Amino acid sequence: MKKVVAILNRHWILLLVFNSLVLAASFGAFSLLKPFWIAKAQLILPETGKLQASLGTLGSLTKGDSELSAKSHPLNMQASILKSDALMRRLLESDPEKTDFQRLVQYKQLFAVSPHQESTTIWLNATGASPELARDRVRALISAYQERLNELRQADGTTRVEFNKKALDRAKQKLDQSQEALAKFQESSGLVNSEAQTEGLVRAITDLSISQAQAQAEAQASQHQLQILSTRLGLTPKQAIRSLGLAENRDYQFVRQQLTELEATLVKAQATYTYAHPEIQNLLLQREQLQQQIQQYIFLAAGDTLVDPTLTDSAQGRAMLIQQLILAESAASGQQQQAEQLQQQIDQMKNTLTVIPVHQSRLLELTRQYDVAAGVYNGLVAQMEQVNLDAFSA
Repeated sequence: MKKVVAILNRHWILLLVFNSLVLAASFGAFSLLKPFWIAKAQLILPETGKLQASLGTLGSLTKGDSELSAKSHPLNMQASILKSDALMRRLLESDPEKTDFQRLVQYKQLFAVSPHQESTTIWLNATGASPELARDRVRALISAYQERLNELRQADGTTRVEFNKKALDRAKQKLDQSQEALAKFQESSGLVNSEAQTEGLVRAITDLSISQAQAQAEAQASQHQLQILSTRLGLTPKQAIRSLGLAENRDYQFVRQQLTELEATLVKAQATYTYAHPEIQNLLLQREQLQQQIQQYIFLAAGDTLVDPTLTDSAQGRAMLIQQLILAESAASGQQQQAEQLQQQIDQMKNTLTVIPVHQSRLLELTRQYDVAAGVYNGLVAQMEQVNLDAFSA
């Protein structure tokens, strides 16, 4: 006890100074705290109880489809649009406090988007230094969202119409040519096919040719979708697979989260300390170590292949597009293989037809070409008339 009293007597001035500094720092931190307000809004999307959309090689989507609803849920799509960098960048440009935000990610933290999967409701929150600013931000978010949604709808619709129109024009031209050739040959030869064997072979060739044409068309459609997704993502299928594998690495995502938190801590510390302060230097060293760990994970996952290191395993945004890219590549490969197998069967049957008189074979070939062209053309007409619903129109 005497030792304690002696120590207190010897260092009471230092203890008093230290306690005074702590108390002053506490009052200073409290005085620097700024109040903030939150404005809330609710978006109610239309009911989609009769939703039925063709997804091409992926099948069809109806309400209650358990395999696709989790990944392609309309609310998730709308939420991804609301939280997209393009929309947030548009908001930041018109924000009265835009000079206070050096990075877009800082500005995005002012907004919260919460979709309710059991309903058709999306909740929006916006933070501001005053009630008016918070309210203006949530209104600006809704306005920018409507503009962005209209842009996406117009771009998607224009691309689909242009692609289908070109395919329909080519199919119509081929149908007219095959019809004209068949009519001329029938008029000049006067042949009528009546042999049972020929009828059977031609019927089989026609059926296989239609199946082969459909498989080839589906392969081309999947390849076209693959090219669109690859261009939009800026990734090849190989790069996309490596990126998705990296996104599913829990250790990598954990290190990324640590780096994000450290960056936030560093920003706060830089506002208080100078660059040479030990606290700043320690945080910079930690950031460099985390960045090195991230580069090691990227190298182990991808090697020399370029990947998207910012991807997460979320079912939204680029992760969903990469999953669609992988599915499109797999579908295109399988459909092309099926088309080649059908073509081999068709070639074998054509060889059998060589024993039939040349004119008869020519007539059947022209008939087959016309049937295939008519089938492809009618299929494209039906496809253009079909109501295609997707997550945007939902």
